[in-house]
Amino acid sequence: MRLLYFFIVLIWMEVQSLPVQAQLSSEGNNEQSLYGSYAFKTYTIADGLSSKNTTATLKDRRGFIWIGTENGLCRFDGYTFKVFYHAEGDHTSISNNYVSTIVEDHQGRLWVGTMDGLNLLDPLTEKFQGFHHDEKVGSSISNDKIWSILCDREGTIWVGTDDGFNRFH
Repeated sequence: MRLLYFFIVLIWMEVQSLPVQAQLSSEGNNEQSLYGSYAFKTYTIADGLSSKNTTATLKDRRGFIWIGTENGLCRFDGYTFKVFYHAEGDHTSISNNYVSTIVEDHQGRLWVGTMDGLNLLDPLTEKFQGFHHDEKVGSSISNDKIWSILCDREGTIWVGTDDGFNRFH
């Protein structure tokens, strides 16, 4: 008797799903039906993005969208991308092209975490200041692999690395 009841419930559930399945199959590849009035516009390397792999995003107070990638930091103004790359020997460039995290502080500066150091970008001069681990300096950042950054309400910068959690002051 239990087995018969189970099969009746199973058949009823299958019959109930038929109109939904029929509706979905009749719609085909109609994107409008899947997303309503929403649509995605994809930006790629062809549009100026420095890598197809994006790792972090931030919209700053001036309206720019910053995109961290595996190959540089991109600034998007809604039309074009400007890419900030590491330049060997230039201590005012970003320390590494692999950007893992981006945060804006209360002064409008950008803190950018990479796989080789913490960077502070002054958006007006477009120059970076780097912060690196130094075994000889106890107050340096704990590791150069930066995974997360937070700017709290008081403006304190908190940084997560491969070797702990750091407070910048």
